[in-house]
Amino acid sequence: MTTYTTDDVYPEGGGYNTGDICECSNPSYPISSWVYTERGWVPNGAPVWDDLRFPAQGINPSGQAAAPSVDRTAFPGTLLFSNTVANLIAGVAQMPHAWNRGTEIHPHLHWSKTTNAAGGVVWEWCYSIADVGGTFGAYSAWLPAESKVPDSNTASKQALDVFPWLDMTGYKESTMICWQVRRNPDATGDTYADAVRLFEFDFHYQSNKLGTVIEIPV
Repeated sequence: MTTYTTDDVYPEGGGYNTGDICECSNPSYPISSWVYTERGWVPNGAPVWDDLRFPAQGINPSGQAAAPSVDRTAFPGTLLFSNTVANLIAGVAQMPHAWNRGTEIHPHLHWSKTTNAAGGVVWEWCYSIADVGGTFGAYSAWLPAESKVPDSNTASKQALDVFPWLDMTGYKESTMICWQVRRNPDATGDTYADAVRLFEFDFHYQSNKLGTVIEIPV
């Protein structure tokens, strides 16, 4: 990491590395420090993305329907979802104290096919939310994912499917999200005739601080 000083907004030109810092010495500019990212220069302290993770080996595969199989050979600890039974997993997430309160979260899946065959795979999820002192309601409807990084009909290629963004307006840090995820082989679009492998389900969320001053955000 290199720290630069300028009397302009931020250094011009190229050759900078992720993590470089620019400190502006001109007091007329409202932002005094910038950091270089994959998107270029952004204000230092601006919200950044992180993962709230549920790796396959950390999920107890239980739910209303048959649980997926746990792979013990090819990629031990990953979960295999059938093409004939609606395997289902469930879990609970707590929003971190570093979360940028009220900003949306982006649920998504890292997965792969187990053979080099064509065919669609339909992932779905549902959820129920309550902040501290709140009351959980009924689960949402099942919401389908869409492909962000395709499987390319290639065995063991890491694909990424994304669910609709989850609006978290009005919720605080330590909000709890109960979630369920399934492969739905009965859906019209699920035409892949073999098991699929789940590596991880996680949420992208934005953080803008180290934590909260108040221990229990109510």
